[in-house]
Amino acid sequence: MDPIITTNINFHQIIDQQLANIGSSHEMIILEPQCKDTGPAITTALLMALKKHGPQQIISIFPADHYFLNFSNVAHIMRSIVRDLYSCVFKDGSSGCLDDSIITFGVKPNEPDNEQYGYVHKGDPVHHAISNNDNRDGASKASISDHVFHARHFLEKPKKHTAKKLTKSGKFLWNMGIYMGSVECFLRKIRLYSYDTYAICDQAIK
Repeated sequence: MDPIITTNINFHQIIDQQLANIGSSHEMIILEPQCKDTGPAITTALLMALKKHGPQQIISIFPADHYFLNFSNVAHIMRSIVRDLYSCVFKDGSSGCLDDSIITFGVKPNEPDNEQYGYVHKGDPVHHAISNNDNRDGASKASISDHVFHARHFLEKPKKHTAKKLTKSGKFLWNMGIYMGSVECFLRKIRLYSYDTYAICDQAIK
């Protein structure tokens, strides 16, 4: 699945040029006549993905303001998550794994008192999963789930003294605003917690 890009109509030519510069293909560009923040942008893209790829399609959501020194590492982690956590059975024989969950990506804080980011409180680790997929590259089947934790709660941009305590505890990560899950899972959460957003976006693309 190629990227679906959502942006303001004023940035259409810039996006086209940037995509051409890096030789990237894309599925579609959704142009917003007005900026309506992250929720509607994501919801509209999800609804288009639903139409073209169905409810079980696993997708990743990226904001536009991240810079990765080595994106190939990020892509490897994403592929490993799909392999180990979305196409697997647990050691106890149960299946489904994270099909009804949304993954948020975190990064270890490197500034002890940064109050510009949201924080994610790491909970218990996700059970080790065994992939059902063939190990095509012959590499070890060590599961990425060893590094995946349940999120206890989010703390949005705490004050400096609180941020320092969170970092020192070692139990919090900066929330990167990058998410992964199935199309249906995302849309179900949006319908549950922000039905007006869902309804308006659904009407807009009809």
